[in-house]
Amino acid sequence: MLLPAIDLSSLTLPVSGAELAAQRQRDRAAARTNRGRMIALAIGLGVFGIGFLAMVAYGIMAALDTGWTFTFAILTAWAVFATIAVARLASLPAATGEPAKAEARLHRLAELNGLVYEPNVEPRLPGRLFERLSGRRRNSRFTTTSGRTVEVGNLLHPQAKAGTSVSVTIRAGGVASTTADDGSYWQYVAVQLDAHLPHMVLEPAAVTMASTGRRAFPVDFDDDQHLSLEGDFDRYFRLFVPKEYERDALYVFTPDLMAAMIDEAPGMHVEIVDDWVIFSRNGRVDFASPSTWATIDRTANRAASRIVERGGRYRDERTADGTTTAGRETVLRTVAPAGRRLER
Repeated sequence: MLLPAIDLSSLTLPVSGAELAAQRQRDRAAARTNRGRMIALAIGLGVFGIGFLAMVAYGIMAALDTGWTFTFAILTAWAVFATIAVARLASLPAATGEPAKAEARLHRLAELNGLVYEPNVEPRLPGRLFERLSGRRRNSRFTTTSGRTVEVGNLLHPQAKAGTSVSVTIRAGGVASTTADDGSYWQYVAVQLDAHLPHMVLEPAAVTMASTGRRAFPVDFDDDQHLSLEGDFDRYFRLFVPKEYERDALYVFTPDLMAAMIDEAPGMHVEIVDDWVIFSRNGRVDFASPSTWATIDRTANRAASRIVERGGRYRDERTADGTTTAGRETVLRTVAPAGRRLER
């Protein structure tokens, strides 16, 4: 199993006083960090604004011959405004986004199951979805602490407008269901592979942005990279592969793997990039829900595990093997430049 069975009993147990105190301490630390960043930004903008206003005021003074009284009044007013803004920022509460008890339960869930829970961190994974987030938004995630690295989390897509509707049609077990969700949040399950693979993306065939009719994934890939697969797989997913890597894709996406994608990951985007496979779906996941962890278990241990198995035996004939990377027991096999990224 890539992801150990998760014991969810801790989600229903009462939060002790010690746990609540620890959570409040984490909240205060997060609040201090956030306030420090905002105050530094406010001070920087204030210094720039004062300098700019001083030049404007000097120009007006020189043109109208009003003297320094007018300039002093403008600078005083701006200083008062900046002081009030910084004071308001300094008084902001912790920005965890969840009640203290709920956050404490998630930290306890992670500790009891050998995971690390981080409610407010910068995205670090590769791939098109995360490229849009670097340095702009932070995400909440759980990460394994031993064995293969598995990461599950929520992230906010900064390009999506709040309230944008995404129409999702999922066919599973012969039943089709259509739902709509907020286009700004994405949930994901990421599993690290044993070696680098060509950049490949599985896109659900029936997921579109209702407002524009475009595909819901944040990045559209050139249609001439679309590889049609056998059977009725194209009814559920569209596979995008770098040019001249079609045979490599067929090595990874065997019929049994394609069947697993339909059964275990309906409606999900699957991106294989570098030595990661990332399953993502529009919408924010609730980590306090048992059904969430049941879905994560199916995604990691039934769908992603098959890609891990196939990827472990893959070799790109266009390039030689790489060398051992510090801290990794396996030898990272390289992919030729033409197969490392899809064209947009």
